[in-house]
Amino acid sequence: MLHGADARPRLRVDARLRELGPDGWHRVALYANWDFVEPEVWRWIVAQPDCDRATALAIFWQAGPDHYVAFADRERVPPVSRDGYELVTSIRDRWLAGAYRRAELAFDRTRDITPVDLDALERRYGDRVARMIPPSMRAPLPGRRIADDGTPLPGTLRRS
Repeated sequence: MLHGADARPRLRVDARLRELGPDGWHRVALYANWDFVEPEVWRWIVAQPDCDRATALAIFWQAGPDHYVAFADRERVPPVSRDGYELVTSIRDRWLAGAYRRAELAFDRTRDITPVDLDALERRYGDRVARMIPPSMRAPLPGRRIADDGTPLPGTLRRS
């Protein structure tokens, strides 16, 4: 499917995505333009048994957990935002259950994503912040860093 005037294809759950493997999924999480990635891609990646902890965190933070702190519970989340809320809470719940066992890749939310002012969120929303964004999901993870090289991702301007 081509999208908008840009006419770049969208990333879907298909053989190409499956072949990328854990390192490729992490590259997608860090560098793909979310406007060109089907929502099921994120759900599929974080559900894979070999999804790296760093990839789960990258997708979690890219999905904007700070946005959902404002809502006391799922029922208060506007319908247009529920898919994102479900993605964030699914990753959080799997993280807390110890589902992400692969730990080869690096992630640092202060370096790899747009910064989030957790102190300001805690002043405004109190304990909701720790419930939505547990402290264990805030710390940097050591490991290999993944560069944005290889086949251009949908929605990116970089050329290999």
